[in-house]
Order: sequence, then C-alpha cells, then structure tokens
Amino acid sequence: MRREIHPSLPQFDNPDGPSAKKVDFRRLLLNKCQQEFESGAEAMKAVQEREKHDKEEKAKEKAEKEQAAEPKPEVGVRGYVEGPAG
Repeated sequence: MRREIHPSLPQFDNPDGPSAKKVDFRRLLLNKCQQEFESGAEAMKAVQEREKHDKEEKAKEKAEKEQAAEPKPEVGVRGYVEGPAG
C-alpha cells in the first residue's frame, strides 16, 4: 500500500536550502512529530517543577496555619508560664 501511495505524496523544497534534495510529505510529518515530542518533554518537565513548587507552598501554608492555631502560653501573675487550662 505504501508503494502505491508514495508516488502521489507531494514533494517540498528542503528547508535547508534550494540546493538540497526535495523532501516528501512523510519526512516532513516525521520531523514535525519529532519536534512536537521533544517540546512536549520540556513542557512536562516544566509542569512537574510547577507542581513541586505548589506542593511546597501548600505545605508551608499548612505549617504556618498549624503554628498559628497552637495555644500560646500565657505569663501568669507571678511571672510563670501557665499552660492551657484543663
């Protein structure tokens, strides 16, 4: 089947220059797929870094909230630190 279709595929000028050999549709498609795949890997890496940063920020906010929610010891009349009443 490929042999039947191949002659009917268009030929394009090579992006490397006019003296270079013509490029068929299949080669252009493969090159484009390769470029997209490679840029997709970079995008995935950026997403992973952003997710890591977001996770660290959430952990930091949670720690700050927990620290703010802890009862603070009060200084009593005699200057001693008193714990929570209980």
